[in-house]
Amino acid sequence: MGPSPFSGAGQQIHSTPDNFHFTYLPLTGDGSIVARVASVSGSSSATAAVMIRETLNGGALDANVSFYPSSSYLYYRSAVNGSGGNYQNGSAMGVSAAPYWLKVVRSGNLFTGYMSSDGLNWSPTGASVTLNMGQSAYIGLAVCGASTTALATATFDNVSVTSATAIAPIITSISATSASVGSLVGINGANFGASQGSSFVALNGSIATIDSWSDSSIVMIVPPGATSGHLQVTVGPSMDVSNFVNFTVTVNPLPVGWLDQDVGIVGVTGSATYANGTFTVKWSGSEYQHYGRRFSLCVLTIGR
Repeated sequence: MGPSPFSGAGQQIHSTPDNFHFTYLPLTGDGSIVARVASVSGSSSATAAVMIRETLNGGALDANVSFYPSSSYLYYRSAVNGSGGNYQNGSAMGVSAAPYWLKVVRSGNLFTGYMSSDGLNWSPTGASVTLNMGQSAYIGLAVCGASTTALATATFDNVSVTSATAIAPIITSISATSASVGSLVGINGANFGASQGSSFVALNGSIATIDSWSDSSIVMIVPPGATSGHLQVTVGPSMDVSNFVNFTVTVNPLPVGWLDQDVGIVGVTGSATYANGTFTVKWSGSEYQHYGRRFSLCVLTIGR
């Protein structure tokens, strides 16, 4: 699934009061939001941010994380209708433009911002700040065009919200980190949901066909047209996105329509190839016994 575009006008997110476009979920208590800003268009001062704010009023307490070419910023308002221009700033992580990753975390009344260039390695956006924010708040994505007469557009993907009532999905392992189109790939983890519903698996933007789905295990089929990149699970209806795993789509070494895979726990990954009318199949297994003979690795070649 590609990045989702959001448009907004308004003079600035951290004005006094704020004016911007906000796409949000309700939040009770502690929580966090992570998102990758894939692109920002419009004025050179246009802003894309992740945000937690107490109310939807322009002067509400809030903490939001954004990026400008020289630094990441944690802007905040510590008093209702007070200045929204307070900030902490941190490393730009070697980034000069989108894409980049942003995160804001609430733990009690402590708010911390982060930025990342790759979604794996995070740098704090300055020091944490303390806001006496109520337990009921809002969490989401903010866009501001730095103009009251023109829109700016930001595209976000890899959006994930975590709270006491919404635990983000997590991938802990996959059965293979490379496979060809049509192959089955197992995904292990947690918080996928008991059934698929509106959830899906995406491989570098291509939606995979699902063979089976449970809260801790998914079996997907590498979809036609898929290319190498991030493999992620998105869980509906909140559309929370898991961590990503780098996956390589390989060329199928078998004739069209033929597939191969290991069945059960084999220890060493097998393979199959086809050339000049001959199939060569390699496999392993914990044990095979026939007339007293045991084999741990076999190579079978079938020709015509």
